[in-house]
Amino acid sequence: MTGYGNGEARRDAFTVRAAIRSLNGKYFDLDLRMSRQFSAIEPQIRSRTQDRLQRGSIVFTISVEKTPGAANAGIQVDAALAASYQQALQQLATDLKMDTGNLFQTILQMPDVLSDGAQNQDPELLAAALEAVDAALDDIDRFRKTEGEKLKEVLAASAGIIRDGLALVEAEETGRRENLRKRLEESLSNHIPEGRIDRNRLEQELLLYIEKLDIAEEKQRLRQHLDYFMECLETQPGGRKLNFISQEMGREINTLGVKSNHFPMQQAVVRMKEQLEQIKEQVLNLL
Repeated sequence: MTGYGNGEARRDAFTVRAAIRSLNGKYFDLDLRMSRQFSAIEPQIRSRTQDRLQRGSIVFTISVEKTPGAANAGIQVDAALAASYQQALQQLATDLKMDTGNLFQTILQMPDVLSDGAQNQDPELLAAALEAVDAALDDIDRFRKTEGEKLKEVLAASAGIIRDGLALVEAEETGRRENLRKRLEESLSNHIPEGRIDRNRLEQELLLYIEKLDIAEEKQRLRQHLDYFMECLETQPGGRKLNFISQEMGREINTLGVKSNHFPMQQAVVRMKEQLEQIKEQVLNLL
């Protein structure tokens, strides 16, 4: 399910901020954006995120901001690393016969030469980062629950429209039978003289024909699927289960459309299909 969350953990010397954005997806895909000073807790961050969100395309950003004037908040220089870069770049420039006039500026831009003073294994910093991560996960969880309640109302409304369409199909069945009978009798009278029509045989053929177009079983199964859909929506609204139920509903609605050779019934089927497509799209946003 799509969602957003933010969290932070404040300390005297720094503040760690975590921001998470989740888009709907079938699988768990985490894009973790943070500096190397948090690499020691990366497995914990991934594990906590997957346990809470389960699936989706997720972007998690973690940053640290130093408190101005706090101890150890200044810029630190790794002189040994800078010297190693200088030696390697100087040798490369000599081999390629290139100018080294901007070598100092280049070294300053190399990774980890300049840092904000944070230590990779600083326990306080790592603990604050996990605290910010948990706060962001709590925030996105609240967001998703709120959105889930709104989504529940949308799904219930769509299921209600499908149920109304089923009622309309049932109401039109009598008219469909009469129209079918009249159409067949008119066709027979236009092609076969009245005296040569076997009324008993005609009634038998009509019954067989109408039986092929009978939709009693489809109506019953669709009604049962709708009841089960609403029951699951109230008690255990899992997206995967609701998606399976919607697929079963689709089979019955499609069969109704094939058998309902009566325009008002076909109109109702089209409206039911429209609502079913909305249901299929929306249940993907549920876990």
